[in-house]
Amino acid sequence: MASLFETQRREPELIRPAGPTPHKFKNLSNLDDQDVLRIQTKVLLVYGSDLGKSTEPVRIVRDGLAKALVFYYPLAGRLREWPQRKLVVECTGEGIPFVEGDADFSADRLHDEPFGSAPYFRELVHDVPKQDCFLGGPLLLIQVTRLNCGGFTVGIRMNHVMLDAFGLGQFLKAVAEMGKGAAVPSVLPTWRRASFCKSPSSEDEVGFVTLVDVRTNVNPPLPKGYYGNTSISSCAVTTAGMLCSSPLEYTIDLVKNTKARITDEYVRSFIDLIVERGKPPVMTSRFYLVSV
Repeated sequence: MASLFETQRREPELIRPAGPTPHKFKNLSNLDDQDVLRIQTKVLLVYGSDLGKSTEPVRIVRDGLAKALVFYYPLAGRLREWPQRKLVVECTGEGIPFVEGDADFSADRLHDEPFGSAPYFRELVHDVPKQDCFLGGPLLLIQVTRLNCGGFTVGIRMNHVMLDAFGLGQFLKAVAEMGKGAAVPSVLPTWRRASFCKSPSSEDEVGFVTLVDVRTNVNPPLPKGYYGNTSISSCAVTTAGMLCSSPLEYTIDLVKNTKARITDEYVRSFIDLIVERGKPPVMTSRFYLVSV
C-alpha cells in the first residue's frame, strides 16, 4: 500500500563551505565526548504556508549552509577516534549532505500525526550512505521539503556530540541570516517527561536526573557563540512511595533544589569525574530525565 506521506526527492548533494577553511584537528570537550551523546538525533521543523510563500526555502538554506559553514567549519568535517576512545573532529571541509524535496501533503496533515511518526520522518529526514556511520560520516544532514500547502519542512539528522539543541538553533539562525544576504552571522561561533515502564514498589528508589544548560553557571561564563554540548546532570533521589503520595510541589522542589546545586564548582567536578572514570555509563532503570 502506498504511503500517506510521499515525497519526490532529488539526489543528495554535498554542500561545502563557500570559502577556504583550515584543515586541522579539534578536540571535543569532555562534555561533548560522552557515550550517551554518541548518537544520531533527528529534528523536524515545520513551517506554515505564510512563511513558505514569502520565502525561497530551498535556495535560502542551500546558500546559507555554504556560507555559514565558513564560520562553523568543524561541522563540515568528520569525526575520528584517537587512543582511549577520545573523539576529535578533523576539519576536512567535506561538507554536509543536502536534499531537496517536494511533498504531496500539507503542514496540517503533519500536525494530525503523533509526534515522531515513522512514515513522515522517513520521508522528511532523509538518510544517505555513511550518514549512519558515527565515525567518518557526515556530521549533519539537512533536507528541505516544499509542502503542497505552500509551507515547508527542514529535516535534520545530526551527530549529537557536535551540537546540543541550543547550538543547533544558533547554527540554523546563522544559515537563515546568511541565506538572506548577511555577510556574517549575528552571533559569531566559538566552540521532559518520564513515564514508568512498570510500577515500582513504594520502597524502591527513583531518581530525577535534571539536565541544566550551564553556559552561564560557570565562572567565567562560556562565550556567546559557543555551540558545543553544555548540559550537566544532577540527580535527586526519593522513593516511589514518597513520589506518588506527595503533592506536586514535592516533585517541583526536588527538581528546583537539584538545579540549584549546579554551580561552577559542581560543573568542574562533574567534568573531572568524566575524565577520571572514563565515561561512566548512564543509569536508566527507574531514573527519569527532566530538562530545564
